[in-house]
Amino acid sequence: MTLLYYIQYFSLIFTLGILVLALRIKKIRWTLAIGLPFVCVAYLVAVDYIVNITTILVFSSTSQATIANPNIYYVVYILALLVAYLLYKLTARIIFNSKIKEISNTNKKCLIVVLILTMVMVYLFIYLFRV
Repeated sequence: MTLLYYIQYFSLIFTLGILVLALRIKKIRWTLAIGLPFVCVAYLVAVDYIVNITTILVFSSTSQATIANPNIYYVVYILALLVAYLLYKLTARIIFNSKIKEISNTNKKCLIVVLILTMVMVYLFIYLFRV
């Protein structure tokens, strides 16, 4: 929280670095140690956007404005958990497909680079639109 207050969205870089180091300390391969934290951030961004769009459509206000109302906040929170679970189930089915596993095993470095570039672009767009 302190990093978020002082350096805002750049605190994510520090957090991702710590997660990568923690996974490497646990003797996890570099590709997984780099890929897993970035996939988690991609999930967080996707769920945040889905929940915000749904909140705007259903309640005609942003999710930040609905936090003041506890009943709506619980509905939005449960919606976020449900969306995260459904998104996980969908992507897990795709990721654990045998054809996808073969492709990912041959192109690990390319996939990691594309994943990192995607997350950098997403956060650059978020940062540029909030400024």
